[in-house]
Amino acid sequence: MPVVVNNQGTLSESSVVRLLQNGTEIASQAITLLAPGENVTKTFTWIAPDFEVQNLPLKVLVDTVTGETDTADNSNTKFVNVNGIHDVSVEGLAFNKQTAYLFDTITVSANVTNRGNVNESTVPVQFKDLNGGTTIQNLDVSNLKVGETRNIQFTWNPQVKNFHTVKVLTLLGTDSNASNNEQSQSVKVISVKDSINLTFVSEASFPATSESASSTFYTWVNIDSKVSDALKDLNVTLNTDGLTIQTNQDGNTNSFKNYATFNTLDSQSYYWEVQSGSAATKVMNVSMGFGTDKISVARTVSIS
Repeated sequence: MPVVVNNQGTLSESSVVRLLQNGTEIASQAITLLAPGENVTKTFTWIAPDFEVQNLPLKVLVDTVTGETDTADNSNTKFVNVNGIHDVSVEGLAFNKQTAYLFDTITVSANVTNRGNVNESTVPVQFKDLNGGTTIQNLDVSNLKVGETRNIQFTWNPQVKNFHTVKVLTLLGTDSNASNNEQSQSVKVISVKDSINLTFVSEASFPATSESASSTFYTWVNIDSKVSDALKDLNVTLNTDGLTIQTNQDGNTNSFKNYATFNTLDSQSYYWEVQSGSAATKVMNVSMGFGTDKISVARTVSIS
């Protein structure tokens, strides 16, 4: 940044020329015995601040010398605009389940980071299902500070089976770096109806159609895979119609069993021991899947 200083007087003068940013001195240089009528150029190196600012005042000021009466032209101010770097990135796109099932609730998450030098008031983020060509979620990340990473998430209920590619995009209009603005991840959505046969272990018992009051009885099912894919996070759930579970095959009282991995064409059985309670008519309902893709078997039990 060149600054020209003129000696408009009749004597040789020495002084100091100073550079001020927003009223604060950031540099200075000495002027030695500048002859009358002569000028000298002093060059300052100015480094713009690492933040965005409009109308930033930069002022050059020459110190007054002894006997100087005309000081009106001893300074000059210019206003500059400093344009910041807007750069947000998205990464870490993930699903909370290894296998997605039709109409199940899947948590989709991603990390949005402000890699620029400007605090962003609002960063629009969009999630799209590329297979269906539809937008499945729009979110806004508010007040994302420089260097901050924010995890965002939403729940998704896939409506169509087979492979889906989910893409997340940041849509900041002033973003200067488009290379880190999107990420994609594929997930296979499986139909439980197409994949599993669910039956009671026995046509006549477990449970029987009649059970004694104040006792316990078993509800026991077979789960048979019909597909050549290993299934992850597969749940089977018993609805006891208000009765209490004494224990289950895993030795606890959960109404559901989660198979972390259900192997290719595998066959498993699972039981619950149920307290019958007082005389009543109850329905033992075992189900798998979600929404209209749910499969179930039910048996009415007369307790007497």
